[in-house]
Amino acid sequence: MTLSPEHRPDLFTVTVDGVPAQLVRPADTNELSWYAYDDGAPLGAVYAAREDGGAWTWRVQIAAVAFADLDDAVRALRGPRKGSNP
Repeated sequence: MTLSPEHRPDLFTVTVDGVPAQLVRPADTNELSWYAYDDGAPLGAVYAAREDGGAWTWRVQIAAVAFADLDDAVRALRGPRKGSNP
């Protein structure tokens, strides 16, 4: 079962493509936003949004794109894989 954003803890790990990413919500906010890290290296911020009461989507700071799945948002933060074709 996938947790909806409002039920996610302040600190959790999600495994995307076999690689764990740590997500941490800043202590000074109640917003549905987290900073993502790969092995301690910062990737950027992700946040959850729901428009007009529809399905939750995940957005990343660096793109104006909404992702239906948190894994896809983390992939966007990670950027293209080494050796992949653009």
